[in-house]
Amino acid sequence: MREDEKGLDTVFGALILILVCLMASSALIAMGPSSEDGSQDIQNLEREYDCLLSSTLDLKYSIGGIEIDRQVSVETYAIEMLSRSPGNVLPPVKNASEGISSIIDFYLGGFDGWSLRLNDDHLDSIELASRGQMDVNGGNTYVLSRSLIGRNGGEASLDLTIFQ
Repeated sequence: MREDEKGLDTVFGALILILVCLMASSALIAMGPSSEDGSQDIQNLEREYDCLLSSTLDLKYSIGGIEIDRQVSVETYAIEMLSRSPGNVLPPVKNASEGISSIIDFYLGGFDGWSLRLNDDHLDSIELASRGQMDVNGGNTYVLSRSLIGRNGGEASLDLTIFQ
């Protein structure tokens, strides 16, 4: 075996080791969190759900020819949907579903799909917004729910189903 008086083999070996480590770590960063091990824990999802429910929605609609611009939270919008009497129809809010979708996509954009539904004892389920595939075929499904007071004091909930 030959001696390496100048230490070139050691230097080149160290450089190759550093290069391999950088390539491996960049590959791990590029892959992102693994979806197979439930990358986001449920507590993190709960916090994100709270944030998106308190996010501001810009509503634009008209009543009697008067244009109305309002800003309400997603949760307030859902409560207003519940408080409507059966004969009283909510004025057409063109941008409510799109606004809710963009808020949820901001917080939960890494998921395959989601659905935000309003459930009440006295009403059929109302889908406020949804995106993506509902067929999970072996993927993870998370359901986050917030209780609301429903019509006539009954039980209601705002449920977010997330598909991964």
